[in-house]
Amino acid sequence: MAQEAQQSQPHPCGPYPPIEKLGAVGDRRTAAVVATDGTISWMCLPDYGSPPVFGALLDVEHGGCWRIGPADLSEAGLGRQA
Repeated sequence: MAQEAQQSQPHPCGPYPPIEKLGAVGDRRTAAVVATDGTISWMCLPDYGSPPVFGALLDVEHGGCWRIGPADLSEAGLGRQA
């Protein structure tokens, strides 16, 4: 029963967003790939040569991600269609 509940919940890092919903943010030393909902799906620290801290862009199941933003995106206006 508990296994069924885990499978029905969406993965916090997925699904992969469309490419047009991603942007790169950086400071010439490191960079992050950020989605329009605030999810960081790829980031290496402390510099470009370091292993990624978040790698969901490459592997949504095991890569990890981080998100900051409202719990309900529809209330923030991000869930609306233009």
